[in-house]
Amino acid sequence: MWATFNRTDKKVLIGLNMNLGSPTSLSFLRNQGIESSSTAFSSLKRLSKLGYVI
Repeated sequence: MWATFNRTDKKVLIGLNMNLGSPTSLSFLRNQGIESSSTAFSSLKRLSKLGYVI
């Protein structure tokens, strides 16, 4: 299953698992090496649609 996620999805899931705060916050984005909040939002939307994030 892990191999089916793209790089950003993996970073978002790892950050959520580490309880780093809101996935669109600046500290979360910097900590996970995600370029923009819109990228994180798109990843969250995709993961939510697939049922991995509620």
